[in-house]
Parts: sequence; structure tokens; C-alpha cells
Amino acid sequence: MDAPTDRRRAAGVTYHRIDGFPKDLFRCEAWRASLAIDACEKRWHQAQAARGEEADRLAKCRTCPIGAAHAGEKPVYRSPFYGAEICPRCGRGGMKMVGNRLSIGCYNRQLEFLRGANAKGKPPQKLKLAKRRLGVVLDSDTPDRRVVVYEDWAADVESEPGVWIPGFEELMTQVLRTTEGRVAFVAAPDDAPAWEPPRPKPAPGATKCPKSAYL
Repeated sequence: MDAPTDRRRAAGVTYHRIDGFPKDLFRCEAWRASLAIDACEKRWHQAQAARGEEADRLAKCRTCPIGAAHAGEKPVYRSPFYGAEICPRCGRGGMKMVGNRLSIGCYNRQLEFLRGANAKGKPPQKLKLAKRRLGVVLDSDTPDRRVVVYEDWAADVESEPGVWIPGFEELMTQVLRTTEGRVAFVAAPDDAPAWEPPRPKPAPGATKCPKSAYL
């Protein structure tokens, strides 16, 4: 006897049955396959928590509104950078991160810059840091949109000898890799409230952030 029809359905999706299989199926265009509702739900939940290579494998499911409907949740937009295990300053991946913000190497160079001396006791020459203020529009595609200011140390980039570009791209990357929902970037308003990107619980084995990381 066939199982009763599954009530977890997504708007605009056509469901069907096949002989000998007692579950509702639908055509998933992202995977180019027929999936059962519970299989879709499972993939959607896995995609929300996935990191690294697993996140890449399930990228099609992460922001899928059909998967969210099958899971009984609201769809949440996430940037393609969301959850990326890369350092927003040096761009390198696959390394331990300090506070989900900087690679260990970048973190150590920042400490040297802030105290004005490297391991040899000399002033750092290859790094130029400055406190930058970035305007961020959170939930920019909804009526609940709000403008906040993210201020943090960022490394300026030397485009040519003696010409430095403010390191706003570093701060933008950090926002995109940690913040759910659509965001936009604007010049920092003077009257906007201060804000920091979320710092998700680090994966097992990740380096914890010392209190002195952000002075």
C-alpha cells in the first residue's frame, strides 16, 4: 500500500510517484535527478553546516528555496564566499584561522605591526595597516534593511611602488564569508551603529582567537 502523500511541498514544483516506490518525487534541476522530499531536505540541512570541500559539493543546495520549503524553513541567501576557509587578507585557504578572521601568519604580522617591531626588533616594512570603516547594508533586499558600520584593521595594498589602495576589499570579504542574507557596501555613515561580522563557532582543531587579536 502506498504511503500517504507528503505534505511538505514547495510552491510551483510538480510531484509524482513511480510504481514500487512509496514516496513523492520531484525533478531537481540543480542535480538533474528525481529526488524524494526527505532526501532533498537532508541535503539542504547538510549544506547549511558544510564547510570546505563538503560545502563546495553541496553549494547547489545551500540557498535552494525548494530545499528550504521541504525542510520547513525559510530560504536564506548566502554569498558564494560564505563559509569559505580563506584568509580575507592574504587570500590563502586550507590553513588554521585565528578567530575566523586571519591566518596565523597574517595574525602574527599584525601583532608585529601594532607593537612596531618584528622578531628582529625592527619596524615592519612590508605591511601597512590602518583602521578602516566600511558601511554595510544588511538584508539589503528586504524591508528590514539596515545600515551599520564595520571597523577593523585592514591591510592596504601597494598597487605600484609608493601607491597604496585602502584595504576595504579585505573587510568586504570578511563580511561575505561570515554573514547570512544579501548585503551591500556603502561609504560609512557617521551616524550608523557599529557592527561586527558574526564569528561562527570554529571547526574542531581551529585556532581560538586570543583576546589581544583585535587591539
